[in-house]
Amino acid sequence: MLFFIPTRMPRYLIPLLILLLAGSLCPAAAQEPELRLDPFSEAAPRTEEPQQPQEPQASQEPRPAQPERQATPWRWGITAGYQHTSVNWLIAAADFSINMHDQVRSHPGFTVGFNASLPFGAVWSFDTGANLSMWGFGYSGAGVTLNATQYALSVPLLITFFESNARIPVFLQAGIQAGLTLFGTQRLDAAWADSLDRRSPFSAASCGVVLGIGYAGFTFQFIQNFTNAWSSPFRSLWEQQTGQTLVNQLQRAYCLTYTYWF
Repeated sequence: MLFFIPTRMPRYLIPLLILLLAGSLCPAAAQEPELRLDPFSEAAPRTEEPQQPQEPQASQEPRPAQPERQATPWRWGITAGYQHTSVNWLIAAADFSINMHDQVRSHPGFTVGFNASLPFGAVWSFDTGANLSMWGFGYSGAGVTLNATQYALSVPLLITFFESNARIPVFLQAGIQAGLTLFGTQRLDAAWADSLDRRSPFSAASCGVVLGIGYAGFTFQFIQNFTNAWSSPFRSLWEQQTGQTLVNQLQRAYCLTYTYWF
C-alpha cells in the first residue's frame, strides 16, 4: 500500500501522520488486549504448624472481699474519784486485845487509773484495770503523833453483774485486789523520831477483797486488805519504843469513783 506524503506539510502534522500510518499497518496492535482468565488450580493442602501450648492465664474473676476485722469485745475507760482510808489497829495484852479505834484517824485520799471490761454471757462481765491510789492514816497516843501516807498501784480483778433491762439498772461487783506500794511519806512527832524515820512504814504488797455497787458511770466500793499495813521493821521498832504489841493493822477504804467509757 502506497501513501502519499506531501512534501510541503507543516512540521507539527508530521507526528500525527506517522501515528496514522502505524495504525493502518498494525491493526491488531490497535485493538485492546483480550483478557484471559486461567482456571484456578486446586489449592494444595495447607500443613498446620503445631501450636505451642499456651500458658494458663490468670483468672479474671474478682477476688472475694476480705472479711472486715471484728471489733474487740473489750471496753476501755478512765476512772477517778475520792478514796477514804482507815486502819484497824489492835494491841494485844496478856489476856485481851484493845482496838485503838479512838487513837487512829482515817485519811482522805484519791484514786485514778484506767478500767477494762470484757462482757461474757448476757449479764456478766470481767473487769480489771490499774489504779494509783492514796492510802493513809493518823495516830495519836503513847506520846506519839504519826501521820502516814502511802501511794500504791492496785490491780482489781472483779466479776460484775448488770442487767440492762432491769427496772433499776444498777450493777454489782465482787472480787479481789492486789496492791504494790510505790512510796510513802510520814510525819512523826516523838522523842525517838530519828530512828523511826529511817524505816519504811508500809508493807511492800497488799491483797484484799472488793465489794461494789454502781449506777451509770458511778461506782461505790468497799475495799478490805488482809495484809498488815506496816512493814515488819517498822512494827518491831514501834513495839520496842512504845511497849505495845500490835496484832494487825488492816487497812480498809471507801471509794466513790466515776468511769468514762470510750
